[in-house]
Amino acid sequence: MDGSKANFKYAFFVESADQRAVAVFTEHCGYFELAAFELRIETVIREIFTSRYPEVDDDDD
Repeated sequence: MDGSKANFKYAFFVESADQRAVAVFTEHCGYFELAAFELRIETVIREIFTSRYPEVDDDDD
């Protein structure tokens, strides 16, 4: 490997059935087809939950 890296936010990948190729689909950068030879894919999953409703103060003071 030559040390090249690519980082994408909001992307997912699909590996071919014979595990020789990988397609990476991104939100804004299109998609990439890569040979799986010496390819390393790292995934980071971040789940962020937000509420549209204000928090309710349940104190009955």
